[in-house]
Amino acid sequence: MIGYVGVGNDTNLCPERKTALIARELAKYDIDIAAISETHLSDSGELCEQLGGYTYYWSGKTDSERAASGVGFAVRNRLAQKLQEVPKGINDRIMTLRLQLPTKKYLHLISVYAPTLPSPDEEKAKFYYELNHVINKIPTADKILLLGDFNARVGRDCSAWDRVLGRHGVGNCNANGFDLLTLCAEQGLTITNTCFRLPEKYKTTWMHPRSKHWHLLDYIIVRRRDLGDVRITRVMRGAQGWTDHRLVRSKLRLHLKIPRRAPHKHPAKIDWERLIKNQELTDKLDEAFHAGMPESMEDVSVDEGWRLYAENLRGCASRVIGRPKRKNQDWFDDSDAEIRKLVEEYRRTLLSTDTSERRGAHHGLKAKVRALKNEWWANKALEIQYYADTNQTGRFFESLQTVFGPKYKKTAPIYNKDKTRRLTVQNDVLARWVEHFHDVLNPTAQMPDLMYIESLKDLSTVEDLADRPSFNEYVAAVKRLKNAKAPGFDSLPSEIYKYGGPQINNNLFRLILRIWDCEVVPQDWRDASICKLYKGKGDIADCGSYRGVSLLSAAGKILAHIINTRLSQHAETLLPEAQCGFRPGRGTVDAIFVVKQIQEKSLEQYRPLYMCFVDLEKAFDKVPREALWIVLKKAGCPKKLLNLIRQFHDNMMARVRHENDFSDQFPVTSGVKQGCVLAPTLFSLYFASVMQDAVKTCNNFITINTRSDRSVFDLSRFRAKRQVTSLPVMDIVYADDVCLMADSLESLQTYIDSLHQSCRKFGLVISTSKTQVLKQAPRGSIGDPSNISLEGTALVEVTDFKYLGSRLRNDNTLASEVPARIASAAAAFGKLKTRVWNSHDIKLQTKILVYQAIVLPTLLYAAETWCCYRANIKQLDIFHLKCLRSILRIKWQDRVPNTEVLRRVGLPGIEALIIKHQLRWSGHVVRMSECRLPKAVFYSELSCGKRKQGGQYLRYKDVLKRNLAACNIPTDGWEGLARLRPEWRHTVHISVEAFEEKRLSDLDAKRQVRRTRPKPSYTYTYNSSGQLYCTPCGRIFKTKSGFASHIRAYHYDQLNT
Repeated sequence: MIGYVGVGNDTNLCPERKTALIARELAKYDIDIAAISETHLSDSGELCEQLGGYTYYWSGKTDSERAASGVGFAVRNRLAQKLQEVPKGINDRIMTLRLQLPTKKYLHLISVYAPTLPSPDEEKAKFYYELNHVINKIPTADKILLLGDFNARVGRDCSAWDRVLGRHGVGNCNANGFDLLTLCAEQGLTITNTCFRLPEKYKTTWMHPRSKHWHLLDYIIVRRRDLGDVRITRVMRGAQGWTDHRLVRSKLRLHLKIPRRAPHKHPAKIDWERLIKNQELTDKLDEAFHAGMPESMEDVSVDEGWRLYAENLRGCASRVIGRPKRKNQDWFDDSDAEIRKLVEEYRRTLLSTDTSERRGAHHGLKAKVRALKNEWWANKALEIQYYADTNQTGRFFESLQTVFGPKYKKTAPIYNKDKTRRLTVQNDVLARWVEHFHDVLNPTAQMPDLMYIESLKDLSTVEDLADRPSFNEYVAAVKRLKNAKAPGFDSLPSEIYKYGGPQINNNLFRLILRIWDCEVVPQDWRDASICKLYKGKGDIADCGSYRGVSLLSAAGKILAHIINTRLSQHAETLLPEAQCGFRPGRGTVDAIFVVKQIQEKSLEQYRPLYMCFVDLEKAFDKVPREALWIVLKKAGCPKKLLNLIRQFHDNMMARVRHENDFSDQFPVTSGVKQGCVLAPTLFSLYFASVMQDAVKTCNNFITINTRSDRSVFDLSRFRAKRQVTSLPVMDIVYADDVCLMADSLESLQTYIDSLHQSCRKFGLVISTSKTQVLKQAPRGSIGDPSNISLEGTALVEVTDFKYLGSRLRNDNTLASEVPARIASAAAAFGKLKTRVWNSHDIKLQTKILVYQAIVLPTLLYAAETWCCYRANIKQLDIFHLKCLRSILRIKWQDRVPNTEVLRRVGLPGIEALIIKHQLRWSGHVVRMSECRLPKAVFYSELSCGKRKQGGQYLRYKDVLKRNLAACNIPTDGWEGLARLRPEWRHTVHISVEAFEEKRLSDLDAKRQVRRTRPKPSYTYTYNSSGQLYCTPCGRIFKTKSGFASHIRAYHYDQLNT
């Protein structure tokens, strides 16, 4: 089906045969269905224009009300005759039309006319509440086409509103636009007007009558997954609608074919979860395994010994444990056994002849099932919150995917390499996947300068790293394995070692000792199975739209953990302090905090700051292995340990899994081993050598003076020069995410050139297209306009950059960060709307726990580093309370104050949450060792530059002092208390609770004063010309409302109350 839809704004769709004129214009542009806004027609009705060829349907205010607003549809007559349902008017601002598509699915068109910007907030809230309600009632499988005049400017910040806005927006976002973007983020909608690269004249729809600037106010919006149905959305400038808005036309091609069902061939699996909960089963498995093992394997090779071990373990597990039942991650599946018992009891009760007993059993069954569901959600929420509190990022996001629920999976024949045809034969498909992942995992790499790397300084070899591992090390490595992970070639998951008996682990430990002695790793431990996962965007038939996940042997991971533990301890003595990635006690917040503090201190002391965010092309996959072995040797790695690490990489083979079938194996010869626990440590050591080599030719650094033995609020501590330590700050690194910093463009250019040359020597490549520069000039001055270039190509300059998930701006404000956080949180909140918020079976307390575990961490990510103004807190608090009102199902008509909302859910406001985050983080910084970069920067000032006279711009330590004062924590001795972690956390918890209670009480008192204050009366004064004017200041007003506003604002004491 190919058709056109349009959006038009008509200020008066009524007499003088205007309907016929509009129909003519619609026919001229071949519009099948048009949404019309601001019709000014009363009630609801239908009008057929035979000559024009369109039928009009509208919904407006009642006859007794003044004509205003109004929405409608204009449908081509040949389509109107086939409508099974006429359009349904919700109110004077929303109208819906449902079209049946060739399948059993439907297309829901929603014509809207939103309140204008000056409209009362209550009217806007009512409109978006009702629109949200309309969208929520639409089945998720159906398509949505939301179109109309939204009176909103959404701007062009596509990075903050990812997948809501396209890259081709117009202008800036206003308050109405923020409401529309939040709705789209929650409902998974995309604004198609911003997705097509067109001249601005084909995107803007309305010209401001005074400024004469054109703006985009009329939108055509679809579900995110249906964006491929939209061929183009553009403005038709020639359409004459006798209105101040232009016609927006969208060409649609609807794809409604049922996805081809892939044949699901499930390989033989074992129900390993039974092993976790059943000690008797563990003992039986251990006995069966011991009986099947030969007495000695000293006379067989390592590969043969592993083969005998694995085959015996698989066979015993299959006989003793058995096959699992297919299940999905859901509360029902996890409670399946309990529910089965309840249902059986209920069935037995049905045999009773007592009607009341049967009725009671029915209600009892429902109540118990609801209790199980609520318990599952409560436990899941506590689990997610624990992962968030303990900074277990991987498990946190893994749990999020569980609660977001299973995604609809589509399959389609993939393209060949040049995309000229589709592949349907299974062997051809597997060959294509092999070709694709061979290119991905064996990229064309820059040849390293091995002679130069050999010439680097040798560090003393740490021979202790080569000692035979102890059984305690083996046990610690086994405990580090994660549950519920797909196994590698051997089909033996981590649970078999974590919960297996002593014979299973003793035999594997003896095998690991043999491997350690002879320095030969079994081939199964080297090889990888690659599962492909759709990225969620791009053509589903394109191999480039998938990422590969390597599945490795769990037994091999045990040996890798043993090696990695030793290597990581040695790496801590070698890695620079600027490296925050994959190291204990460090995280993304450390890196973000350092960068934002350097930005803040540069602005405070009127110094320029230039930052370059370097992107390496496939950094982990392009590490040359021969160069890596040399670097490890130079770093003091003993020969035995180096040989064992090489054994995991040399002769590595991989195969691709597609629809439970496996491809032929192919070699992987480049990069660190994907999915291996050794990979982050190996890359960190290698890249540290690159960075150290780059620094050799750089002399100009940003220098900070730091001293932490006195209070951070005491500036006089820098006067004692002998007590001050000077430190250079050139970069901050998280794995391969590099931020270079300098106080002049010349220094930054030198550094980027030096890093580029070092990367070439070590076989790495900097991506010119993705590396970006951010310039921060001192306030009130213009920065250096020169460009930073790489190999003659000027690097892209930006005003804000998304670094490690946080938005950095050249003015160090939160103008980009806060909207981005709200957009992400709105998307997370919207994903749980059906499964959690709208569920009647889940208790309110459980919903709040889920909200705390999922939405709040997303909203307040990196809030520890923020320097918040009151406007930022207000913007976040509005979203916070909006979500809570939605969970409580409080309508705007209920007039429940925010203080009551917070008390009902038992949560503090956003300000209290941010204060708690920042006080705990500040205590963490205080407890850091003196060599840690976040602490050094926190207690520092730049070595050059002066502050302006008078009051300073808001700084992080000003925010900290404000937070301490608000919580009644003395600013003199807080650092001594913060060094005691348990006492500090307890103090912060109690103090923030007291602050929040006082804040709510003050708001209640202020509201009560406002409610009891008598309504003011005004004395209107007129001059000799009959004009309304203010007696004290002589200002003239055209309206009484303007006069009243002026008196309230400037002369309140003169009101008659």
